[in-house]
Amino acid sequence: MKKYISKIIEICKALFEKSDRLIEMANLTVEDTGLSRGWIRVSTQEGKHGARVKYYRDRPSRRTPSASISISPNPEVKEDSVIMTAKEIKEIFTFVIKNHKTLIKMWNEGESMDKKEWFNLVNSLEKI
Repeated sequence: MKKYISKIIEICKALFEKSDRLIEMANLTVEDTGLSRGWIRVSTQEGKHGARVKYYRDRPSRRTPSASISISPNPEVKEDSVIMTAKEIKEIFTFVIKNHKTLIKMWNEGESMDKKEWFNLVNSLEKI
């Protein structure tokens, strides 16, 4: 069985290296967003909930507290295990409002984009 597993891993690595597809997600730092601190994770459509981004004070991980903010001209905090400050909320809302059309496009169409299309959208996001 072990020889088959190593062969499967070898094939998967080869496919990944040649692929123009990518995981449809971007972790944006303060250099990308203009926020005073934290990271914003932008992804493609996930689950059955509406379009949203996630905010992390620290580097994103599965165990890091986060807040979910709707992508809309009038964003709302949907979940908040970070317990954001008023300043954080204002900055994140400003980022989402400035970029909601691009963020919605990423959410709705990202899974069908190639690497170049995805990076072009990420690079077109406006800082606050």
